[in-house]
Amino acid sequence: MSTRRELVLGVLAFLLPFSGGCGFLEFRSQPLGLRDGIVYYVDGAGGGPRSGWSQGVRQGLTAAKFSGELRFFGWQSGRGLLVDQVIATEEKRARAVRLAHELTGARAANPDLTISIIALSAGTAVTAFALEALPAGIEVDQVVFLSGSLSQDYDLAPALQHIRGKLTCFTSRADLVLGVGARAIGTADREIGGTSIGLRGVKPTQRTSPEALPLFREKVANVGWRPEFLIASDFGRHTDRVNPDFIQLFVAPALWPDVSQETRVRLRAPNLRKVAGTALRP
Repeated sequence: MSTRRELVLGVLAFLLPFSGGCGFLEFRSQPLGLRDGIVYYVDGAGGGPRSGWSQGVRQGLTAAKFSGELRFFGWQSGRGLLVDQVIATEEKRARAVRLAHELTGARAANPDLTISIIALSAGTAVTAFALEALPAGIEVDQVVFLSGSLSQDYDLAPALQHIRGKLTCFTSRADLVLGVGARAIGTADREIGGTSIGLRGVKPTQRTSPEALPLFREKVANVGWRPEFLIASDFGRHTDRVNPDFIQLFVAPALWPDVSQETRVRLRAPNLRKVAGTALRP
């Protein structure tokens, strides 16, 4: 009985924070110019190019003065977020191959262009599988994982070999979707009861070879929730990281470390007022 109760609570925790959504085929935004390169966004289970999460990413990058091309990669089934989450790992890998082909073609056509990836929730698993599938010598520049539902026991060393810069993993131990939901119904790579990287970050596993350990020290940046995130309306919940303010203030700096301080300062005051107003509201 307790097992059934935990499963029901897990499904509810996974479903309640989300609004509806359906799967979409791969979709590209209209090119805005390539001065700042290409950013791929890999949405979570149940998402797609027209989801609120995707639009939050678009709005946040626009506010951060991104003038490059934002491309949405759709891997979802079209049958809802719960089905997307529990799709077999092999199926997710098959869909990730399409993303690997897209990244390979983009790099071949633009060898000197910055190519980066933002992934949310189950999209982190698809992104990891796609990076693994890249040919030798093909790299992306930066990768940002938001609320990742990939298991912490998954060895990301093969994926890290295809990242030129950093893998920045934003985490929150207050994320009930991962702490309750994903534990009950399984992580995106189908680990029941496993701890997601979105809770505690990316770390070497027992399967990581000693030769690959430097990859984690050099290329992984785990960023836990901190009070500063309140200025971007991030309270540690599962999809707080795809609101436009968080994308602008904290994700954009991870993609382009040399730009962004101006945007942080510019939004700090109005966001503090907004957060204070929310806190004081009865």
